[in-house]
Amino acid sequence: MKGLRNKLKDQCGASILLALLFFLLCSMVGSSVLMAAMSNAGKVRSNREEQRKYLLLSSALRLVCDELTSAEYYGQYQYKTETWTETVDIEGVETSIQHIRYTYTQISGDFQCGLSKALPLTDELDLIFAPQFSGSRTQTEGLTVSHYVYTPLNGSFASGEHELILRVDAPEVEGLDKPENMVTVKARLDQDLRIRLTAALGTEEDGYIYTMEAQLTGRGSLALAAPGSAANGAQQAGPVTWALEWIAKKEAGDGT
Repeated sequence: MKGLRNKLKDQCGASILLALLFFLLCSMVGSSVLMAAMSNAGKVRSNREEQRKYLLLSSALRLVCDELTSAEYYGQYQYKTETWTETVDIEGVETSIQHIRYTYTQISGDFQCGLSKALPLTDELDLIFAPQFSGSRTQTEGLTVSHYVYTPLNGSFASGEHELILRVDAPEVEGLDKPENMVTVKARLDQDLRIRLTAALGTEEDGYIYTMEAQLTGRGSLALAAPGSAANGAQQAGPVTWALEWIAKKEAGDGT
């Protein structure tokens, strides 16, 4: 009877059970902490990867923007003034008529840019300048006849897309099959002198992984010299320069 009473008071099994419960609780807390740490590590890697992509693209895009904001375009043309006198009979009286011819002939312009070979915008800029050479006419005032002759370059303006490949020093970027430091930049010149840029990672066939866009606005005048105000020979109009308007990032699949 005494032995049975001692067994009922024995708490060794309860101690073991409490120890096991405490161990289980510690294991659960440890697992939660480990999972949280792994999740945070993944987020850190993802954020670093996004930062690498952003730095890679922004470096390439700003390189192009810097070259274009320091670029200048001058429209060029040949100017010539000629005068001669014509004697005509007006109601039996010989009268001298003075003729003045102002001739404007457009020639290829001058696009000064460090990327002019990769971005050959001279022809497009010349065609934007070409409308200044319209309106050939003859005007008579008293005994003076003025002839205005404008000859533009042939062609009509159309926005073309120019592509250049840049190699930028940057850390490795996951998800690229091609070299990680290759960025494709496409440029398009609009008739209002705006230049639109798109920089992209990845390939167009597989869908760009990441893109950034920028826009530059043109400013300046391309007016011709007033008739009689310039010496004969080569003349320039301009310059036209560009200023950065905005830069924005656009991720793959973002249609905005």
